[in-house]
Amino acid sequence: MTVLHRIACVMLLVLGAGCSTVPKSTSTRLPMREPYRLLLVYPDIQVRELTADGAVSFRTEWADEARLAMAGTLRESLAAKTGLAVEIVGSEQAGADPELVGEVHLRHDALGRMVARPKTVGTTLGDAASKLGEATKSELLFMMHADFTVRTTGRKALIGVGVVGCSLLSAGLLGGTNVCSDPDAGDYSAYASLVDGDTGEILWTTVAASGPGDLRREKATRKLAKALTKKLPNLKPAVDP
Repeated sequence: MTVLHRIACVMLLVLGAGCSTVPKSTSTRLPMREPYRLLLVYPDIQVRELTADGAVSFRTEWADEARLAMAGTLRESLAAKTGLAVEIVGSEQAGADPELVGEVHLRHDALGRMVARPKTVGTTLGDAASKLGEATKSELLFMMHADFTVRTTGRKALIGVGVVGCSLLSAGLLGGTNVCSDPDAGDYSAYASLVDGDTGEILWTTVAASGPGDLRREKATRKLAKALTKKLPNLKPAVDP
């Protein structure tokens, strides 16, 4: 998913072609009444490398590692939330069209760039999401996005020296007031949504409060999976009265 693709999707949304609101009565209501299938849409993760001279490059192979690791950990976290009555299946395992998966991710990302993420609840990702639900026979879709930067050793050393030097100058010139900060801080994002597989409506969403860390590492994937699933609504099928 390139930056140009994301910009194009934002333009579609602005023109009203990508997402729209739907009446509450048309969406799948939670909790579900019967056992159902939950599609874990293959994670959308981007990894950047930042070198000492400030050059940034996207590392596809690192992103692939992170996606694979995150998919497995998320599956475990979702299983703990849903119980045995819910079938959790990955989009690749379900035979989903990669282009359709990419389109749903583009719309999910673009919508969050237009409105504050919490306000996306009640809007829809349109026919792309409903087609994905239909093609994989899934009543609910769980999708997530994360992006983060891996700093090289040289970059870390350079920033470390800079922050120390800045702190010393602050102490001498400003009487101890520290005005220094890490210029690379905050270069990350992570969020997830639960989507109605029939209508494409976003039923729930969450944003991670802190950086995801290096998602190629198990510790980081477990931390983020926990953060993204902690406040999920009740996903266990209800019992009919």
